[in-house]
Amino acid sequence: MRLHTGKLQKGKYTLALAIALVGAVTGAPAAQAVPGFASADDCPVAALEQPFLPWHDADRYALVPNGDLENDASGWSLEGARVVAGNEPFYVHGADDSRSLSIPSGASATSDMMCVGVEERTLRLFVRSSDPSPASKLKVEVVFEDSKGTERSQRLGAIQANTSTSWTPHVPMAIGISSHPRLDGKTPARFRFTAQGSANWQIDDVYVDPRYH
Repeated sequence: MRLHTGKLQKGKYTLALAIALVGAVTGAPAAQAVPGFASADDCPVAALEQPFLPWHDADRYALVPNGDLENDASGWSLEGARVVAGNEPFYVHGADDSRSLSIPSGASATSDMMCVGVEERTLRLFVRSSDPSPASKLKVEVVFEDSKGTERSQRLGAIQANTSTSWTPHVPMAIGISSHPRLDGKTPARFRFTAQGSANWQIDDVYVDPRYH
């Protein structure tokens, strides 16, 4: 991992850590299995890293499945987006990384599934946009199935283009899913990124903070 000295103060990040994964009430049916995960024990567990340490964020993060895009588009669902040559310039996940994800205006990309619970509190990634227009945004959502098996999406926020024309680590975004967990307190979820407005976007090294510290 290549580390660089940053000047941003962690204290500037005011996180809304109101994460509510509501447990099943007394007498409710047991959590149902979700395709791909028979139980919470089957949920993939990524190695913990400190990719944002150069920006005075010492929290440990887990990479979203293929969140570095080094396995091409494996696991991602792309609608107009594509994997391209060129990594974020800090190489926080690996010095040999060489790819990122291009999301043109109007396109979207949805990550592979991972399990999210009360310990998975924030999402953080590297972004840049082609156009500084304040009307251009990258919408970020979490997509999941509720306890009845109905797919739902919840908006985590929107990244403003006028703050991201150069590669930058975006501030953490709180993950909040108000649903009954499906697997022993966990909810299988994906993260969707949609380019809105005139800007084309690139994202790379998508991470989730996997526990309280």
